[in-house]
Amino acid sequence: MQPWVSLILAVSLDGKLSQTRHQRPGFPSVNDQVHLETQVSRADAVLLGAGTIRAYSTAFLIHNPELLQARTLRGQSPQPLTVVASRSLDLDITWPLFRQPMDRLLLTGELSLEQRAYFAPHVEFLVCGDSTGVDFRQALHLLHERGVKRLALLGGGQLVAQFFALGLVDELWLTLCPVVIAGKDAPSAAEGLDLPALPRGQLVETRRLGDELFLCYRFARG
Repeated sequence: MQPWVSLILAVSLDGKLSQTRHQRPGFPSVNDQVHLETQVSRADAVLLGAGTIRAYSTAFLIHNPELLQARTLRGQSPQPLTVVASRSLDLDITWPLFRQPMDRLLLTGELSLEQRAYFAPHVEFLVCGDSTGVDFRQALHLLHERGVKRLALLGGGQLVAQFFALGLVDELWLTLCPVVIAGKDAPSAAEGLDLPALPRGQLVETRRLGDELFLCYRFARG
């Protein structure tokens, strides 16, 4: 068994996540922030790549009292478990991420004693894979065993591409923002590898707020 994986992204009209790598996007609107918080509030856990954490140095937290109350009524923790996927664990323990009020899990393929000592006691570890990277299929099974039934995937582009390559995305919530970036160093929504097949989504919901489009696509697993 694996969690339902809900990919949540906001992109420019040309499919970019931000102007340069490890930079926060400045183009999503307040409406998109509300949408993101609503979608994340439904999840038991949030998965982010290390590059996204380097851009923000924090994890996404839910602040809306109604959404927090809804989580309590569903028997969920106040904040979703934050899972950070990193092959190298090139992260800084002084970042606010490691002091935020939520449970944290570092997901990696291989862990040394020195790395374990550096991050303890601020975080748990989930080791799946080897020195070449994380085994995400195994990781999803283990997260499901921990009670994660719904997982929000927030990027970045290399992590997203790996999930599509493995056929692990169930739905995509895509906010299309009315800007064009085009920069040569601008990261894309999915990047870094050639997919063995082209995943085809089924459009199940469309909503317009101002000049932004909010789209939901469903994908068949595998």
